Amino acid sequence: MINAADYGFPQRRRRVFILGYHQKTKLFKTIKPINPKDWILRDGIAAKAFPVLASGKLQQGTLFKSIKAINKYFLKDKVTFEKAGLMIDGNYYSHNVKPMYD
Repeated sequence: MINAADYGFPQRRRRVFILGYHQKTKLFKTIKPINPKDWILRDGIAAKAFPVLASGKLQQGTLFKSIKAINKYFLKDKVTFEKAGLMIDGNYYSHNVKPMYD
């Protein structure tokens, strides 16, 4: 989630950006072995366009295959995602971040 005002724009609008990569692409193959925290904070496309600093610790988990199971799990455990994250093969990594704008 990115707030344009945090990066010098005269708007206070929060936007959610979702980037997806097909498993057969070269980029996906370079992401898979990388450290998720490094991708979120430094190496990822979003991190390069909108630099951030870590705030808190990296959360991680695995999503279930069925929508019904996902809904039950999230409602029961009240799982929330932070401002930046990454998901590969059903494994998610989520990190709270602060904008680093100069």
